[in-house]
Amino acid sequence: MTPSHAISALNKTLIMNMDFVSILPEIIAMVVLTILYFFIGAIIFKQRHLKLK
Repeated sequence: MTPSHAISALNKTLIMNMDFVSILPEIIAMVVLTILYFFIGAIIFKQRHLKLK
């Protein structure tokens, strides 16, 4: 996962002195990507390691 959303949020808070509301879209994007990657990883793990023989 590229850290573009995190870097954008850090730039907005540290350099541009914006508040929490302005970085909310980046936080939402990171949470959605994290959930998506978790479920993809869980599905792949289940298929590879939890097969019944």
